[in-house]
Amino acid sequence: MVSTECKVKYSIIIPAYNVEKYIERSIRSVMEQRVTNYECIIVNDGSTDATLEIVKNIIAREKRFKVITQENKGLSAARNTAIKNACGRYLIFLDSDDYLPQDALSIIDREMEPNDEMVIFDYYKFVQGQNELHKVNCNIDSLGMDKKAFLEECLSDKFYLFTVWRVVISRAFLEKNQLWFYEGIIHEDELWTIKSMVLSDKTRLAHGAIYCYGLGRDGTLSNLKVLKELKDLWLIIQELQAFADKIETESHDMAVIIRKRCSQLYYVIIRKFCQYGAANDLEEFEKVIRQNLSILGKNKKSYWLCKMFGISRASFLLDYIHKIREKLNERK
Repeated sequence: MVSTECKVKYSIIIPAYNVEKYIERSIRSVMEQRVTNYECIIVNDGSTDATLEIVKNIIAREKRFKVITQENKGLSAARNTAIKNACGRYLIFLDSDDYLPQDALSIIDREMEPNDEMVIFDYYKFVQGQNELHKVNCNIDSLGMDKKAFLEECLSDKFYLFTVWRVVISRAFLEKNQLWFYEGIIHEDELWTIKSMVLSDKTRLAHGAIYCYGLGRDGTLSNLKVLKELKDLWLIIQELQAFADKIETESHDMAVIIRKRCSQLYYVIIRKFCQYGAANDLEEFEKVIRQNLSILGKNKKSYWLCKMFGISRASFLLDYIHKIREKLNERK
């Protein structure tokens, strides 16, 4: 970690790779914050478009901003580089195609307490190219809950997302627990966030939206179906299982929580499996999934559907049910 006497309260971390259409909006949203006790670290992750030039032009006279350029290593590596160069008391993560509402730091400043290790906030979502924001609130009241109850509520709340950009985390806590992002994988938030939540004794929810999350950007995973997405989810499950085994003796309740999350992620793999019919190595990956069905839990309907109909057919059925539920939720 960087040894520095920097006295800023917040380090805002922006990884940037080929985002010339969005990066200015992201940086401007930081500049427009009413609270100014921050530094902003932008990691140019080997961009081949005009991203770096745009960044340099915007921050040329801004002392609170700095840019670091590295060869392309991926989102996790860019975040890790920024963390190593950060000096703020708390870390805030901002993806370069998203932005902060103008009162984001004001809300964080108001809600953060001296002993907080990790605070999770609400957010807005929007469709890229549109200005309308929709607030997403978690239906959880963490006040007075112990950690086990809190994590169980997060797992049961269908609107809860294990994403890094809704988290404000203590840098000291992160350093102490060596909470680096796993490099080279998709869905790295999932592994990092739940490990952080389990390791922290001072994690809570604060109601106030600090982030604007964009849907529908060209080139994102929502538009590009690659089998790597599912394979990386399987890798994350394996990492979480190993983590659960490691803490089992000292914290059985937390190990149970982690294994429950593994079951949920395994269900996601199976539900999405039908979307990758043309992918290479799909048959080999299906064998792996079939061999590890017990992760779902033998009392789950999805387990017996896979046993009776096979992975592919069960996936079509589960995905169909999921889409119907989504439509019903949209009408509420």
